[in-house]
Amino acid sequence: METILDLLAHRGAIYSDRPFFVVACELMGMIRSTALLPFGPRWKFHRKLFRMALSPEKIKRYEGSLSHITNLLADGLRQDPSAFVDLARL
Repeated sequence: METILDLLAHRGAIYSDRPFFVVACELMGMIRSTALLPFGPRWKFHRKLFRMALSPEKIKRYEGSLSHITNLLADGLRQDPSAFVDLARL
């Protein structure tokens, strides 16, 4: 049990990295995307920002904006369903 605790708690950073996706990171230029960042100081900073912005208290503040944007998307899709990509700004 001590060995498991040591591996997970004290050396967790060794096992916390994610694979490098050449197509997404290099060819598509998404190297700074939070989802693709390697574990390290920048990833920890992004995580801290996300936790601050997406806390339950903060999400309640976004409710009005999210409802408005959802209504705009629904209206746009009703008028022209083929415009999904443009409406969703993918």
